[in-house]
Amino acid sequence: MFNLLDHRELKSAAKSFVNTLEIKTPSLRRTIQFLSGGNQQKAVLAKWLLKDCGILLIDEPTRGVDVKAKNEIYELIKDEKRKGKAIIVTSPEVHELINMCDRIVIMVSGAIINEIKRNADGFNEKYILEMIHMSH
Repeated sequence: MFNLLDHRELKSAAKSFVNTLEIKTPSLRRTIQFLSGGNQQKAVLAKWLLKDCGILLIDEPTRGVDVKAKNEIYELIKDEKRKGKAIIVTSPEVHELINMCDRIVIMVSGAIINEIKRNADGFNEKYILEMIHMSH
């Protein structure tokens, strides 16, 4: 049987992510479910980054994590954006979207209500919340 995975390369990449993201784990073999919330989020994100996808769809990347882990995740996402990756983030936290996104699309029941680009006057929390509440 062929061994298609380069285990040394995977282990090296995993160590790099553990160090870069400061994932607290007793070993690389530790199951993600036994890590803390922030470390779980960072480990799952690292697994997808290892796949080197051109597009990342990230749903609530900082849900349930502490402030330090949030900032680390924000920086990781911004780094991927700088590398030219397309990143789609969903989050109920408007300030989080404003911090990370170049544009925000407001959707209600699957329909696009509005799209606001970073350089637009309405790219602020007050305006975006008004748009959301007006559509309900």
